[in-house]
Amino acid sequence: MNSPEQKNPWEDALDSALKSLPPRSAPAALEARVLAAIAARQAKPWWRKGFAFWPPAMRLVFLIVTATLAVGTAWVLLRNAGSSPVAAIGDTLGAAFRWWGQARSLAGDLLRLAADSLSPAAQLWLLTGIGLIALCYATLIGTGAALYRIFMRPQ
Repeated sequence: MNSPEQKNPWEDALDSALKSLPPRSAPAALEARVLAAIAARQAKPWWRKGFAFWPPAMRLVFLIVTATLAVGTAWVLLRNAGSSPVAAIGDTLGAAFRWWGQARSLAGDLLRLAADSLSPAAQLWLLTGIGLIALCYATLIGTGAALYRIFMRPQ
């Protein structure tokens, strides 16, 4: 790097030439385009705007629904953890919805029968295939979302 004492003569000439240029003015249609873009952004419905622009009631509903889904997911995952208060609640609900318990038992029996009839190598291949299908599905969803954001975004 050059120190401040080592100035090149062309720097001074370039600096004075650039400072002597008249200031550039904005295009005449710029103000109209900017105001039109602001009006278009404000005309969007609330659900197309960011979360910070949502009405407070809708934010609350969204948070309640999201929390309910999270608690439900945790309950389903902890339900199989053994004897816990969550399991007791599940047993109470199972008594109320006896058909659900019977259907779940039947599905479990069918899955166990299918798993027992396969060799460990076949089970590994089957589970690997299911995992790859799930990975492909997640990749498809992510790619679709990214392409939507790229191509459907207003210009």
